Amino acid sequence: DILKKVIPVFLTDKKERISKLAEAIDVGDAKEVKLYAHAINGGAGNVGAKKLSEVAFKLEQLASHEDLSNAGELLERIKTAYQRFETFVSQPDWIEMAKSQADNKEVKQTC
Repeated sequence: DILKKVIPVFLTDKKERISKLAEAIDVGDAKEVKLYAHAINGGAGNVGAKKLSEVAFKLEQLASHEDLSNAGELLERIKTAYQRFETFVSQPDWIEMAKSQADNKEVKQTC
C-alpha cells in the first residue's frame, strides 16, 4: 500500500531531477551532476528501480571525479531506465508482477 502512494511522488520527482541533471550536464557542472545523480540513485534504490539506481550511481561516481566525458551516454541510459520503470509501474498488476519476479530470484539464488 505504501508503494502505491510513494511511486507517483517518486516518478514526478525523478522526472524533474532528470531534467535538472540534463541541464547540469549541458553546462558542464560536475557538482550539480553529482548532486542530481545522487538523488536519482537514492530514490531509485528505495523503490526498487535497480537499473536506474545503478546507472545513476555510475554517473555520480564519474561526476565526483569531475569526469563528465560519458555523462551524455549515461543520461540517455538513465532516461531509458526511468521510462522502463515508469511503464512497469503503470501496469495495473505491477505489484503482483514485482512480487513474482522477486520470488523467482530467491528461488534461483537458493539453487
